[in-house]
Amino acid sequence: SSTENVSQNEKSFIVNHNPVDNTIFIESKNDPISNIQFFDLNGKLIKHEKVNQQLTCNFIIKELPGGTYVLVVESDKVKESYKVILN
Repeated sequence: SSTENVSQNEKSFIVNHNPVDNTIFIESKNDPISNIQFFDLNGKLIKHEKVNQQLTCNFIIKELPGGTYVLVVESDKVKESYKVILN
């Protein structure tokens, strides 16, 4: 799996974010999404969701306090991270 730093244009997923209120919409450009993880800046796993090999999904985060987090999106081939700011 690839964890390289690449620009948004080269990323495998489209993530609507920054800032986010309640829901993050995630779309895969190629391979279906299999896993989503949400971490605080200390690396603590805050929320985890298995996704049933979908090309799009809504990740609901309305129960979380505002702040900066790291979203990790995985397919069977790629793993990428995104900085997310919650209102």
